[in-house]
Amino acid sequence: MASFDDLSFVWDSTASGGGETVTLSPGWRRADPPAEPQPMSLEAFRAAVEEELDLLPPYCFDELSGGVLVEDRARLSPDSVADDLYILGLYRWNQLGKQVTLYYGSFVAVLGQAEERAYRDQIRETLRHEFRHHMETRAGEFGKGSLIEEDERRREAYFQARRGQVGRGRER
Repeated sequence: MASFDDLSFVWDSTASGGGETVTLSPGWRRADPPAEPQPMSLEAFRAAVEEELDLLPPYCFDELSGGVLVEDRARLSPDSVADDLYILGLYRWNQLGKQVTLYYGSFVAVLGQAEERAYRDQIRETLRHEFRHHMETRAGEFGKGSLIEEDERRREAYFQARRGQVGRGRER
């Protein structure tokens, strides 16, 4: 059955044994159904990281000989109790140099189909966190009040919240 209704073409395939009613907008084009939300693509993620890095002052990159890398894999924390603790970013320093790594797959595992703004906000927060580690390392700050101490408090809060759960992580 076909009919005209207010400049829209309606085709009811159920009349001929089909299973859908289709409304075509003026111009006789079928609109694509709304796409399911998707995680931010790896390309868009890399571009967002570059944009955030461009906002940092040049001195932040001093002595960062390994640069900033984006790995496409997720990285589950070895401390995870219920396979729910992902490493979003990592600052490393060793005899080969200093480097920041972001794990795209971890962002996808944590944020899923969130809007782009949520990804960008988390990228910014993670990069600034890792660069704070870099700046504190350069300044020799490892003790009281350092980000390392703050990270340890967050890990302890994680373990307390999951006390009694069994998983890959260590027992507390």
